[in-house]
Amino acid sequence: MALKLTKVGQCPICRNGGDHQELYQLEKFNVYQCSCGVKFIDPSLDEEAMINVYQSTEHLKEINPVLEHYYEYETLAPNSKTYQDYVKALSELSRFTTKRSLLEVGCGRGSFLKVARDQGWNVVGIDSSRENIKVVKEQGIDGIYVDYLSYTSSEKYDVIVLWDLIEHPQNPGKFIEKSFELLAEDGLLLIATPNDPSLLSIIASWIYRLSGRSISGPLRKFYVVEHTSYLNQKTLANLLSKFNFETLKAWRTETDIDRYQIPASTKLFVKVSFVFAKLLGLENRLILIARKRNSRA
Repeated sequence: MALKLTKVGQCPICRNGGDHQELYQLEKFNVYQCSCGVKFIDPSLDEEAMINVYQSTEHLKEINPVLEHYYEYETLAPNSKTYQDYVKALSELSRFTTKRSLLEVGCGRGSFLKVARDQGWNVVGIDSSRENIKVVKEQGIDGIYVDYLSYTSSEKYDVIVLWDLIEHPQNPGKFIEKSFELLAEDGLLLIATPNDPSLLSIIASWIYRLSGRSISGPLRKFYVVEHTSYLNQKTLANLLSKFNFETLKAWRTETDIDRYQIPASTKLFVKVSFVFAKLLGLENRLILIARKRNSRA
């Protein structure tokens, strides 16, 4: 699958066109850090190209071999890290609302929705892949094949979930704004995304700099063509505040490394590093819950 990257020349989050620093020169793009704190790649995939990437496992494998079997991985096994993260996220949501309608955007094959349904939520999934929605519906879950930004509904949702989505688009703010429109009064927004910096990304950066920019392989594991923005709790909270959301709860966790096709020795190294990352507060994933304010700021 041919990928066309588009030069944007501005921060995806604050939309600043000039005040950013080049950090790394990688094979297909450069990594920059904006004065607002956000790291981003440029050039990057536009909306149409990003949608095409997530149409199937075959497409995912073409752009990143470690994503082979990404959709087929058994996320609902009770001992999987993904399942544990789902359960904790739903438990935290229940602390802030007793209402039960939940919409997941970019729902994939519906694994999060299945866990939520089993816990008593009334769930709906949206995805831009027809194949994914077909699988979702086969499991008895209401699925909608549509581009989220063009989705319209008379129903307002109590919770909207953006799980592994906000890092992808060239303009994440549009997805936050759309979620504000579709949420009920005092509705909640749940976001899960890579956390940057993490212990592993810091180590990769050291290797790159100490080698005189000649060793970029470790960095290419973190800064990938399918991700545009790299956020942390502060930068994500700032983005949400811009669209009139109040952050209620945020916590860090680790990637479910078993979901990726990488050598066993590499997996072992990563899992050991996760132990130290947790001690240092430098885990590589972030989950955040925010509440819609009742009126625009």
